[in-house]
Amino acid sequence: MTPPKVQKGTYRMAHTNFWKVIRKFGKDAHQEALVMLHLETGPLAHYSGLYQISIHDIAAYCCMSLKDAENAIHGLSNRGLIVWDETRQLVYVRKMAYRQLGRNELNAKDITGICYHAERMPEDSRAVQAFVIDYSKAYQDIEDFFIGRVELYEAS
Repeated sequence: MTPPKVQKGTYRMAHTNFWKVIRKFGKDAHQEALVMLHLETGPLAHYSGLYQISIHDIAAYCCMSLKDAENAIHGLSNRGLIVWDETRQLVYVRKMAYRQLGRNELNAKDITGICYHAERMPEDSRAVQAFVIDYSKAYQDIEDFFIGRVELYEAS
């Protein structure tokens, strides 16, 4: 199986903190590591960590069978690194903004971009709900945007 052709510079660089996460996987999790690398740096990724991607795209870009891609996704979900909404083909990669931006603080431009992006996602998705809860806890400046939604999601 050959991966789809992509232009040079399509993939992002992996931040140093990303490799610390991968090292914890162990020797038996090569496919999980490959899928995580793709989710973190791939051409369809959004720096916030919340974006749409199909399981077929993951399998194609990672040169693995659909079954192997599904197993890797479930393994990453069990590790708590991602939240996968299978019905909507949405993924939330936890702490991706921190690794992509390389800092704990978000500036006004980051907040505007993340809120604009999140506003267009389906509210009833597990991935979106986890994203809203995590971001409102991690970044105080973003909490005002998600006010009301956090309490609703935490209750469900």
